This record gives sequence, structure tokens and C-alpha cells, in this order.
Amino acid sequence: MKKDTPIEEWIKAGEILKKISGAIQWWIGDWINAGENEYGEMYSQALEATDYDYHTLRNIAYVARNIELSLRRDNVSFSYYKQIASVENKKELIKKIEDGDITSDRELRAEIKK
Repeated sequence: MKKDTPIEEWIKAGEILKKISGAIQWWIGDWINAGENEYGEMYSQALEATDYDYHTLRNIAYVARNIELSLRRDNVSFSYYKQIASVENKKELIKKIEDGDITSDRELRAEIKK
């Protein structure tokens, strides 16, 4: 950034970076799944193209495959989505997270067990 960049622009750049960092796992998961659909097994290529290990890539792709786009929210952590990717009541849980009824991993795990 230039030395005379207004503070508001600097803050906005940080907000953009936050959104990018929150979305990168979705992008990688969707990218792997698209590659698998189009070309078959793509994990070896994804391992070379990213800094993630196989287990992490597999988990990211699983979450992206099992959480439809309409359920993805900017204000819900990807770690929460990892926990709910295999449950039936995803919409209900996401709403509770958004509403502040679930605020920790412990609370989410307890709600899933119900």
C-alpha cells in the first residue's frame, strides 16, 4: 500500500482478507470436487498445488460436497460445517449458530447428539 493510503482503505483491505481467508476452504473443496467429477481422482494434483495434506484435503472436499451452497454462511465457521456435514438437520443447526443459540464446539456437539 502507498504511504498516504487513508486508514479507511487499509481497514477495508483487512476486511477483504478476512472474507478471503474464511472462504478459501470452500473454494478448495469445490475445486477438488469439480476436478474429481471431471477428471477422476485429483488428490495427488491437489497435494502439489496446495500446502494441505491428504487428510485435510479429503475433509475439506467432503464438507464442500455435503453442504450445499444455499446453506453456506459467511458468519458461520468452516469448523462448524465440518461437524454438521454428515447430519440430517443441517438447516436447523446453522440457524441456531446464526441466532447465537450455539456459540461453541461443545454446544454444537451436544446439539448434534440430541
